[in-house]
Amino acid sequence: MSRKHVWASLGSIALLSGAAAAHPHDGPELDDRFAAMAPLVGYEWTIDAKWADGTEIKARNQYRMGLNGQFVVADTFAADAGGPEYHRYHTIYTIDPRSRELIAHGFTFDGTAAVVEFELTESDDGDTVLQATTENPGGLLRQSIEIEEDRYDRNVWMQPTDMDEWMPMMTDGVWKRGKALDHDHDHGDH
Repeated sequence: MSRKHVWASLGSIALLSGAAAAHPHDGPELDDRFAAMAPLVGYEWTIDAKWADGTEIKARNQYRMGLNGQFVVADTFAADAGGPEYHRYHTIYTIDPRSRELIAHGFTFDGTAAVVEFELTESDDGDTVLQATTENPGGLLRQSIEIEEDRYDRNVWMQPTDMDEWMPMMTDGVWKRGKALDHDHDHGDH
């Protein structure tokens, strides 16, 4: 059997097995497991701030519901040092069925990929906080994201392998909610 026929067969199986599922335009809702991320979904978010070393951060995120509400998909577009905007990250969030942890499968413009597990907590104000610590070349990276209704705060720290203390990379990085996304037509073009 040729590759063309194998792909056609797989496509037919997928089409038939999905026939009973709701049509994507019937208005699927985000799965309840993503309640913590719900305020982000369906909007563009922007940041205009600085890293701890003074380097500017100009970026925007777009969060969408993926595959009938079973995933959250985020795309990040950035402009480095006043240069043109480019698609820097593509991230797919899911919930691990066993641990119930929020898992981010991240893909970067340079071809690298990473899987990050986030711990969900709550701030003193009752806002959702996502926290993760990951190993990176040169040390550990810790990030904290506090989600409010119309903004989210992201803080990042690095612990180099030769040091015992955490060094701030970004503190008080505020992402502000912007336009609502058109579910069918808005795919990152500004």
